[in-house]
Amino acid sequence: MTKIALVQMNFSQDQQKNTAAVLSLMEKAVQMGAELICFPEGALTGYLPKMGQPNSVSINDGTIKAIQELAVRMNLEVYIGASLTCQGKVYNSYLQIADQIDWVSKTHLGSREEPVYAAGQEIRCFQSRMGIIGIAICLESHFPEIFIRCRELGAVAMILPFASPAVCGSREKIWKKILPARAYDNGMAVLAVNLTGRDGGFEYSGGMMAIDPKGEIMASNFDSDEGLLVVEVDGQKIQQMQESKNKSNFFLRRKQELYR
Repeated sequence: MTKIALVQMNFSQDQQKNTAAVLSLMEKAVQMGAELICFPEGALTGYLPKMGQPNSVSINDGTIKAIQELAVRMNLEVYIGASLTCQGKVYNSYLQIADQIDWVSKTHLGSREEPVYAAGQEIRCFQSRMGIIGIAICLESHFPEIFIRCRELGAVAMILPFASPAVCGSREKIWKKILPARAYDNGMAVLAVNLTGRDGGFEYSGGMMAIDPKGEIMASNFDSDEGLLVVEVDGQKIQQMQESKNKSNFFLRRKQELYR
């Protein structure tokens, strides 16, 4: 059983301010017994500004190193969104920061993102202490194919980091429509987090939700205050459940040749 802290946090285009908030929330999560902590999309660098290029970091940035040092000291796995510069391009990325640092980049970009970010070219998963974890960043939560691919790669859980402003609709209403189905169909836990606060002319209303592999909501919070929600997920039990159902589960009865 692994304790996971979900975070909704205020953010800005001030990276130092964001970093201070991240480090503080990491310490609070550990005090609550968490072993993993999941931050929203763009939490470290800020999400898209109203005008101009977003702030970005390289993988060797001192900010990331500071988070890694604290994470290692507290034995905490950190999952966080950032604009990441790599080979001269800026990606909307989600990082795993622990003993090692890894990242995935958003493959499906929104209309406001396309002029700013390069699109990732690969669906990847992270190896964590809980088991294999897949990532679907914000818009990608609407693509069942990403969940299926991560399930094929052995994922027992999906982290869904959002930077969805209130103008895009209630996270509670939308998540309750689509995310339990994603969890149930793929037999995995789903962990969703959203930004809160105001920036770039938009208001972000937050949202945290954890769903078990049967599609049941384990815990949720939809106020707009910065905070943490800690849930327990048994990755080993989920993996055993997936393996035991392999002969009968409809997941393995898909005829992929018909879907192209």
